[in-house]
Amino acid sequence: MTQPVTPLIYIRATNCIKLNSGPMNRTEFFKKLFLLPFFPFGLKKLLGSQLNHKIKILSDSYVAGFVYYDGETCIHQLKKGDELILKAEPENPHDGKAVEIYFKNKKLGYIPRYNNEASSKFLQEGYTLSAFIEKVRPGADSWEKVSFDIWFHPN
Repeated sequence: MTQPVTPLIYIRATNCIKLNSGPMNRTEFFKKLFLLPFFPFGLKKLLGSQLNHKIKILSDSYVAGFVYYDGETCIHQLKKGDELILKAEPENPHDGKAVEIYFKNKKLGYIPRYNNEASSKFLQEGYTLSAFIEKVRPGADSWEKVSFDIWFHPN
């Protein structure tokens, strides 16, 4: 009898998708892992019945460029659980995979470059992502003031 494997698939070292289907056997896990290079094109095969649930694709990442935009002016309005708006910015001259982060109509900054690839691709493909503030630390260094999670909603 094979040992159950918890389905945790890494997109990058700091990004992960956790499928909430419970334990699966090793064979099922490797079948899903094999489909990862085709992600999001193999999304239906990879996720199966999970398509009705949201999936965390980025956890506890910090807002890049926070001090260069409107972040400092609205930091005292921000709290854990507040929803953020994500906008792909493929025409950005510095990073074609840039994703802007807004709180209401104020630009807070960007998803860090090392974490933006999956989110940018999903947004440009027309998928729905939602982001929520995880931590607000007004006294922290500028790059650690606000962290957030991103959730993918399969359509």
